Amino acid sequence: MSTVKSILRYIVISIIIATLLISLFMLTALLPREKIQANMEKSANYLQEKGAAFPFTVLGINCSRADYYADAVLLNVAYYLDSEHPAESVSWAHFYSEDAFNWNGMVKDYFPTAVEKQPVPNQQYLRYWHGSLIVVKPLLIWLSISGIYRLLGAVLWILLGSIIVILIRKGFGKEAVAFILAMIAVSVWFVPVCLEYIWMFLVMTVTSLIVIHLSLKQQYRRMPGIFLCVGMLAAFLDFFTTETITLLIPLMFMYMIRHRQREGSPEWIPAIKCAVLWGIGYVGMWVTKWISAAAVLKRDVMPYVQNSITEHLGTAEGLPLQELWLKSIRRNIYNLSTLNYGMIGAILTLVFFFCMVFLPIYFNKITLKKQIQKKWVLLYLVIGTIPFLRFVVISEHSAVHGWFTYRALAASIMAVILAFYELVDFNFKQKHKGGK
Repeated sequence: MSTVKSILRYIVISIIIATLLISLFMLTALLPREKIQANMEKSANYLQEKGAAFPFTVLGINCSRADYYADAVLLNVAYYLDSEHPAESVSWAHFYSEDAFNWNGMVKDYFPTAVEKQPVPNQQYLRYWHGSLIVVKPLLIWLSISGIYRLLGAVLWILLGSIIVILIRKGFGKEAVAFILAMIAVSVWFVPVCLEYIWMFLVMTVTSLIVIHLSLKQQYRRMPGIFLCVGMLAAFLDFFTTETITLLIPLMFMYMIRHRQREGSPEWIPAIKCAVLWGIGYVGMWVTKWISAAAVLKRDVMPYVQNSITEHLGTAEGLPLQELWLKSIRRNIYNLSTLNYGMIGAILTLVFFFCMVFLPIYFNKITLKKQIQKKWVLLYLVIGTIPFLRFVVISEHSAVHGWFTYRALAASIMAVILAFYELVDFNFKQKHKGGK
C-alpha cells in the first residue's frame, strides 16, 4: 500500500472513530435524568458514606487509595447532561460544586446536594471528554456506583485471566509470568476500587487480546490502524491516569510473538509506526474535543484549557524542572507494591528474588546466553523507559497523583523481565532415567 493511500486510510479511520464516539456520547446525553435518578441517589449515598475524596482501601497503603472525587465529579457531570441540549452539555461538561477545590466536599456534600436538590450547575470540566459516560450513564439505569464497580471489576479479571490462559496455551508461559509480575507490581487488585483507574486497564486488556490474536495469525499490517484507534479511545476515556499502558503492553505482546515467529534482530519501524499513530490518535482526540466544543459553543475555549495544560506540564508549582522531574519519578516508583508495603514488602521481595533468581542461578538452572541478541534487549528497555518520560513530561500531575499514575510502570516492569529473558537460558528440563 502506498504512503498516500495509507495516510488517507488512517484519516478515514480517525473520522469514523471520532464520529462514532461523539455520536454515542450524544445518545447518552439524550437519556432522561429520571431514568437514573434512583441509582444516582444510591450512588450519592454510597460515596457520602465513604467520607473522603481519597481514602485508603487498606489503611496506610498509599497505592490502595481510591479517587472518589473523580468518580463524584463524573457522576455529577452525568447528572447534568441535558437531553434537550446534548451537544452543549457534552461540550461544557457542567456539574455542581460550591467549591471546586474542596475535594472532600464534592464527595460528602456537593454531589449529594446536586442529586437531592438539582441546583443549577455552576462549574465546568470542558477540558476532558468524560467519554466513559457512554458506559456509566446507561448502566446507572440498572446499577448504582457500587454495582458498576463490581461489574467492571469482574470484567477486568476475566480479561486478565483470558490473556494469561491464551499465552500459556500458546506456549508463552515465561511471557505470561512477566505479565503477571507486572500486574502484581502495580497492585492490579486495587484498580476496580473506583471508575477513574479501570478504563485504561480495560482498554489495555482488550487491545492485548486483539493484538495477540492478530500476531498469532501474523496479521501485522493491521496493527498501526488498531493502535490509532486505541490512542483515540484512551483520550476519550481517560483522566491522565495510565494511558501509556494501552500502547506499550500490547506492543510488547506483538513483539514477543513476532520474535518467536521470526529469527534475527527486531524491526524497529513497526514499533515506531504503531507508537506514532497511537500518539496522533491520542493527541488528535484531545484537540477534537476543544475544536468541537469551540464550534458548538461558538466561543474561544482555550482559556478553560490553558491553565490545566500549564499545571499538568509542571510549570504551575514554581519548582525547578529538574527537581519536579525527580519528585515525580520518585513518588511513582515508591508506590510499586513491594516498596509500598514497608518491611513486609521488602522481605517478600528479597524472598522472591532469592527463590526465583538467586537459587536457580546458583544451581545452573538459569545461565547466561552464549549469544545475546542485544537489539532485542535494547528494544524492550527503550519501551520500558517511556513511562518515565511520561512522568517527566506530565510532571506536576504525576507527582501529585503518583498513587495511581505509577501503574504506568506495569509496562516498565514487564519490559525489564522480557529483556532479562533475552539475556539468559532456562534449564529446568528433567533428565529421564534409562535414556528415555
